Amino acid sequence: MQTLGALKATVESGGTGAVGHVGLHALGSFGDRLGLGPALSAVIPPAGERLPVHDRGKVLTHTMLMLAGGGNSCADIENLRVESRLFGSVASDSTTYRTVRALTPKICADLHAAFADVRRQVWSRSSVTNGTAPVVLDIDASLVQIHSENKEGTAPNYKGGFGFHPLFCFADATGEALGGVLRAGNAGSGTATDHVAVLGDALAPRHLARAIAGD
Repeated sequence: MQTLGALKATVESGGTGAVGHVGLHALGSFGDRLGLGPALSAVIPPAGERLPVHDRGKVLTHTMLMLAGGGNSCADIENLRVESRLFGSVASDSTTYRTVRALTPKICADLHAAFADVRRQVWSRSSVTNGTAPVVLDIDASLVQIHSENKEGTAPNYKGGFGFHPLFCFADATGEALGGVLRAGNAGSGTATDHVAVLGDALAPRHLARAIAGD
C-alpha cells in the first residue's frame, strides 16, 4: 500500500510534452520528508472487514494537495489521478469522499494533534519560530458565499450575500491556519465566545502550545 503523497522524480532539461501540477509534487515531497502521511494514518483506525486499498493518510495528503492546487470538491482529485508519474496511485473521488465523511470528531481531534507533531518539527527548524520572540496569533473571519439556500448551517450575511462566516486563527509568522470555527453567515465578526473557541482550537494540541512557548 502506497503511503507517500508523491513519487521520487528528477527534473531534466529537454524532452517533449508537459507535466501538470509539478509544483504540487514538490509540496507533496516536502510532506513526505516530514512523515505527514504516516502520522495521519496512525490515528485513523481501520474500518470494515478488509483493509482499504488506499492508505487513509495518503488520501488526506492528496486531498490537501488538491486543495492547494485550487480544487474545491472531491471530484477535483482527478487532477492528481491523471499524473500517476508524480503522485502514484491516487484514490478516486468517491473514495476521497468516503474518507472525509468517515472522520468523526474524535478522529479529527487526533488528526489535529498528529498534525501539530509534524508542525513542531518544522517550527523547530525555522528562524521565525524557534527563537524566544512571541508567536503572534491572528484571528480573522471570512465570508464564504453559497449558491444554494439548502446547505445546512448557512444564513444571510451583513454584505447582502448568503452562506458561511467561519472564524480562523493564523500564525502570523508563517501564515498557517491553526484553528477554525464553522459558523453561519449571520454570525458576528467580533463575537467574544467564538474568538475564545477558535483560540482554544488553535492551542489545544499540547505540542503546538509547547512550540509557541519555545519549549
